[in-house]
Amino acid sequence: MAISQYAGTVSNLMRTNHGGDVLLQQSTGGIKADLPVNPPGKWTHFKAALSGLPLLGSLGSLQRARAEVADYPVRLAEQQASSRRFLNGFAQDLRAAFGCDIADMCMRDVDQTGGTPITARKVDEVLKQAERAQQVRRSHNNMAVMRFLESPLQGAAHVPGETDMNGVFLDRDMQLNGATSWQEAMGAPAAKFVTAYVQKQCEALPEHSQGRVSNEQMVQAARNAFDLYQELKSLPGMTEARLADIVGRASQKAPAAEIRDAAREFAVVADMKTKLDRHDPGSMLSRTAADVAHRHGMATIPDAVLKCIEGNVTEGLSYRVGAMPAEFGCADDAASIMTALAPRLEMKTRLALEEHCAALQMIEQSTTLLPDQKEILRGIAASRRIDRTQVAQFERLAQGMAAGATSIGTDLQGQNFESALDTLGGLVQAFGNGIVAMKEAGEAVWESGSLASGEMADELMWQSLQLAAASMTPAQAQTLFQRLTGPNGHQLMQGLMQTLDIQLAVQAPLLNGLVQALGQRAGMTPEQAASAASQLQSNRIAPNGLHRQLAPFVLPERKDVSAGFLATMKLEQERPLSQTERTKLTTLPGGHIIGRSFVDDVARTFDPKMPDGSSMVDRTNWDTISPDERLQRIEAGFVRLIDLCGGDEERARTFTLVAHQGMAGGFPFACGTNPDESPTRLPDGRPIVFDQAGQGVSERDFNISFVHDDEGNLTLHFEYRLRHADHAMLPQQGEPIWLDPQASYVSYSYDAAMADDGHLEILGRPTCKYNVQAFTDWPVHDYPPPGGLELRDLAGAACHDDLHAFARRELNEENLLVLEAMTAFRQNPTMANAIALKQQFLDPDSPQQVNVSHGQRAPFVRAFDQAVTQAAGNPNALVDPMLFDGLQTEITHLVETDMLPRFKAAMIAQHAN
Repeated sequence: MAISQYAGTVSNLMRTNHGGDVLLQQSTGGIKADLPVNPPGKWTHFKAALSGLPLLGSLGSLQRARAEVADYPVRLAEQQASSRRFLNGFAQDLRAAFGCDIADMCMRDVDQTGGTPITARKVDEVLKQAERAQQVRRSHNNMAVMRFLESPLQGAAHVPGETDMNGVFLDRDMQLNGATSWQEAMGAPAAKFVTAYVQKQCEALPEHSQGRVSNEQMVQAARNAFDLYQELKSLPGMTEARLADIVGRASQKAPAAEIRDAAREFAVVADMKTKLDRHDPGSMLSRTAADVAHRHGMATIPDAVLKCIEGNVTEGLSYRVGAMPAEFGCADDAASIMTALAPRLEMKTRLALEEHCAALQMIEQSTTLLPDQKEILRGIAASRRIDRTQVAQFERLAQGMAAGATSIGTDLQGQNFESALDTLGGLVQAFGNGIVAMKEAGEAVWESGSLASGEMADELMWQSLQLAAASMTPAQAQTLFQRLTGPNGHQLMQGLMQTLDIQLAVQAPLLNGLVQALGQRAGMTPEQAASAASQLQSNRIAPNGLHRQLAPFVLPERKDVSAGFLATMKLEQERPLSQTERTKLTTLPGGHIIGRSFVDDVARTFDPKMPDGSSMVDRTNWDTISPDERLQRIEAGFVRLIDLCGGDEERARTFTLVAHQGMAGGFPFACGTNPDESPTRLPDGRPIVFDQAGQGVSERDFNISFVHDDEGNLTLHFEYRLRHADHAMLPQQGEPIWLDPQASYVSYSYDAAMADDGHLEILGRPTCKYNVQAFTDWPVHDYPPPGGLELRDLAGAACHDDLHAFARRELNEENLLVLEAMTAFRQNPTMANAIALKQQFLDPDSPQQVNVSHGQRAPFVRAFDQAVTQAAGNPNALVDPMLFDGLQTEITHLVETDMLPRFKAAMIAQHAN
């Protein structure tokens, strides 16, 4: 089991004041928490003894006492056995994560016999101690590596048999040439690259976090770094400027393998760009284009075509450099890849150009294309590279779409909406097949990138629709336009706009484009045609106003079904479910799709649980896997849900709709905006409401679990919890109430089961639980206890000076400084400011480096690299103002859950003294 799972379990228990619970091993391999089995008290023993007397033994209380005393050894033995299983697994996983030395040191005070079951609090202490020990080892090894790299040329003290970076440099016959260090001899960009590669190699070693990185390991890392640098430097055509750019960009990658792979990729791509430089008459692309044009009797091939090949081939191949050694059967060094790539690149480029010229001939020689259609295709060929496959697919799509448009017009006249939907679906499918064929032909010449983006798909659809309209006379187009924009066309578009069925929703853009193409063919300006299409989308028709053939395809409007339940609840701290009342959720029809919001919610926050407590969706390494892999795992989880529903897919789909049908809508409404229905009360009985704009609650949890009841029926348990609440409002007085975020929470839950008619039914009433603890000991200050709101605008917060002073005392001020810097960046998001912020706080050798998770760092690095590329060396170029938002959210959460509680405790203690 991953250590993060232990950490997550104990963190939840500690936050809910259950640190004294013991942790046990479930038969399924999971973790469960339970109250310690405590021995019966003296009074219980006394009553148990009295139960043996003839006259008293029949009393129920004495019999229960006797049973409790007799059961205690059994229950204790069971708990001890389960605790031993947990301890064995925990110790093994701790060793795997932190190494034997750290694990054994942290576990030495733990009774590993299981005689004293381990508590969540003790596991929390062990994990924190292990993390601190691991951090110490990392720090020591970082300093050792830095000494190895920075050791002076003269006067360095070494253990016999050991050396440093200068020694490795000189042993390789690399020349100092009067320089005072290896860094000075190599120059700043090269030295930074070699340093980063050595550091990252050492960080990847198990010894880095579990023991001691040896001098031999550092020496090997240095040799690898020099080997890689010299490999790049010796490449054909490599210039000092190009080398500096390559190693400079590669230095920003992590871990070591990414630095190595990125350096080789950048070198190969740079060489590829030289060969495909259309502005250079001597480049491979320019020479090949001139030769192909001459062979086909053309003066030149348009620059737009060469630009298309240059840009898309370079971009497409840049992502495949890492796979080229296996694909080409060559070694993985940059020189071998470049040598293997060169002849293949020239061959593919020539094929792409030949195909373009052949496509032009195919257009001119066609006997089925009309003159207006040929003119459209000539315009496409002048704007980018095309081939014969594209011409053939365009012609096929134009014929099909023209026939389909005529059929839809006829169907709308007779209000045959089902047939119109079938035809639209067929056109969407045909268009998808056409794009696939075009992409496959482009991939054969390494030039599929121009057809791959979503924007290009829209353009291809529009071009296909223009060709379809060009096959009609203006009069025919006018007739069809009037039918598609009439009342029945309006009904059809509204049905497509409101459906939650993805397969139907994608037909709306095609219908929109068809209307515009027909309008322009009929003589309208592009603006007039677009306005007519927009009218079909904007004049909304309520679901109950749609034609009866369209109504089944549109889910009913969402309704708030939970606010009314809360209004009928007794306003007390916990309301148990009553099994006597059953309330039908009429907003849930028999689901015919997996709710899109359900997929989004699972991908973002939901973690649905199976009856055995395991996750329905495998969330291992969730922050680092691709969106496509996440979707595949969600779909696999849905398959498991189908199995739970006895193979009934429709029933499983209905369950998924719970996530986005407004089931939790009434809860935040009642707790956040409506004082009359608020279920939360202060101890004195006054109602309070929570700020739902993100200023009063730092975390929102959704929990869905599936359970089999005693009769084997599947029920669903849904819980929506607001955690770490730091302030609320007294609605009548409008005054803020400052809360202890470590203890304050409020949750809303209900159970539901499937009824015979395919709807879900609530079992009893929803349950509301809460714990609201106000700060009563906050010292007299000119500001209230700070919370999440202050962290979002820390520079202007009243607690700013005190919080910074506290952070400086704890040597942890960099987290506050980076939050302020990130907030300031949004006001002036230039490339220069982004680079400065990254170098100050986020680079491995930054002066005030902050720790961020790999799950946040990896996507940030990709986004930052893309921003650097787009800025093209302009320091004043504007970049995405939300570039650092993911990192800022993570650091804010860290400060809010770690530093803020300790700061508040320190302020209270200071006032008490």
